[in-house]
Amino acid sequence: MSQPDLPCNADWVFTQFMPEVMVDLTEDGEEPWCSSCLAFTDYRRKWQSLQRADLDGGTYTENTEDPHCAVCGSRMFRLSDCRKLLWFVRLLVFLLMCLASLVCFYLFPPTQVSFLCWMLCLLVAWGGVRIPINARRALSTYRSCQANRRALNARNQIEKDLK
Repeated sequence: MSQPDLPCNADWVFTQFMPEVMVDLTEDGEEPWCSSCLAFTDYRRKWQSLQRADLDGGTYTENTEDPHCAVCGSRMFRLSDCRKLLWFVRLLVFLLMCLASLVCFYLFPPTQVSFLCWMLCLLVAWGGVRIPINARRALSTYRSCQANRRALNARNQIEKDLK
């Protein structure tokens, strides 16, 4: 008995068993940015388990998912999350400086001590803005890469127009 003539072509298998539309596995459709490769590269999801304490005195495991670049292995960040984090930190620092200014210059008379306390709050605020270093690095590398691409596209367009 002979076997039926079945097509063993990969294209046939994909058309038969795969849907027409590719499904994006990211939750919001935004790909994470790799600051090392300067691109939206392919990534692997790495899971990390953290032990947390609950209010009853027990513990539970919290699982977190971090995207890591498939090319270089470094951690990747979503740009929208980085923007939200930086806006939150800047707002918090702004409110801290408003409160420090009110306390140091309105609640107490302006003296050298109140001015020194205000300068100390200013130093703490500057340090607070600098804390989310990974988010700032991801956004700055993305902006510089976009600027380089625009400059390269403009240069190519000028060369194309001159020919």
